[in-house]
Amino acid sequence: MSKIIWLSSYPKSGNTFLRILISTYFFTNDGNYKQLLLKNIKEYPREYFEYVPNNSISKEAMQWKRKQLTINKSYKKFIFLKTHLAHCDVNKKYKTLVPNLSKCIIYIYRDPRNVLLSLKDFFNLDIKSAKKVLFDNKGIIRFKNKDGLEKNFAPILDWGSNYMSYKNNESRIPTIFVKYEDLVKNTAEEFLKILKFLKDKNISFDINKEKIKRTVNSTTFNKLKILEKKEGFIETTDAGNINDKLFFSKGGARDYNRDLSSADSNEVFQKYYVVMKQLGYI
Repeated sequence: MSKIIWLSSYPKSGNTFLRILISTYFFTNDGNYKQLLLKNIKEYPREYFEYVPNNSISKEAMQWKRKQLTINKSYKKFIFLKTHLAHCDVNKKYKTLVPNLSKCIIYIYRDPRNVLLSLKDFFNLDIKSAKKVLFDNKGIIRFKNKDGLEKNFAPILDWGSNYMSYKNNESRIPTIFVKYEDLVKNTAEEFLKILKFLKDKNISFDINKEKIKRTVNSTTFNKLKILEKKEGFIETTDAGNINDKLFFSKGGARDYNRDLSSADSNEVFQKYYVVMKQLGYI
């Protein structure tokens, strides 16, 4: 019954790069990336709910289990889903990720100081507003259309709480934790670890090292950036980007030491010291 493989993260933590690698490896024969491949990995809950009047997180939470059951029934083998949901219960009753409907989780995390800068650029915020988003332990993503209708009530919490929600629940759903910086620096090695994890969870596919090599070579950051300049990026508008900056702007080259003030960097450091130490950022 469990068929959902979650690609989870706090926003702006490398989920798109992870999905590019996964979609290129699993949905091509030759390991060559094309943008349309990303359509094979939908975002949950955003792409599974409709805009309705008087919507709320409680109303959508009541449907989470039914939605995930329907997704499971729709696929013969397995399905990858992107999400920024925290792994938690809402109203002490509704699970964001239903354990008996979930095969496993790939959780990607990133240094929160660089996440802060990425949030700032992507959503066209000043640094004070970006910190407010990063630190909001009751953070909820939601989308509103031109008619004022809403959907996609997704509790993401704050950066540290999002990560800890998965760490504290890894016994409920098997989870591999992937460091974004390692995935960028040693892509082939880290991606092979992810594939071996999936294989260990009885997911039926072949690990082909030549295909891994082609996948990695076709999805380097520079190639993704060149492709975006040529074609645009198909998910920019849907993802909520409200400026004309490139999606593939800095990636692994983003450096909080250069671009973030000492005061702002220290504020993030102080707030997330315990988690950052656990993740090797200190």
